[in-house]
Amino acid sequence: MMFDYTLENGKVIRINEKTIENLMTQLDLDREDAIQVYLEDEGYEINEEQEELTKKAKDNRITATIHKAESKSRERKKVERKPNPDKESLIAAMANFLNELDNVDDVQVTNIGKLIEFNFNGKAMKIDLIEKRVKRG
Repeated sequence: MMFDYTLENGKVIRINEKTIENLMTQLDLDREDAIQVYLEDEGYEINEEQEELTKKAKDNRITATIHKAESKSRERKKVERKPNPDKESLIAAMANFLNELDNVDDVQVTNIGKLIEFNFNGKAMKIDLIEKRVKRG
């Protein structure tokens, strides 16, 4: 259910009754204070204390520092992968097997412990070997 509220400048706005009831419950306010909070949140009226705190923050460049920190991009570290003899031997065995097939050509091991790329019946294919992690717990 909606109700009409008239601002000091004469403008009439419609406010949802349930919104005011929620504010009253959540913030432990009476009806008049809940309406005032709603008007400030929606920008119909200005909260002088909030404006003063915002001005102080801007003057101290706190917000600028926060935004500057967020905008810096992190440099990526080069990750060195540990050799995995099990995967490497499987990739080598699969590559040898693929080379022996008649309708497979251009077999390439593009990553020694992970990828094999090849053509099968004229179509480009790729085998990606993934070792599953052991479940804990």
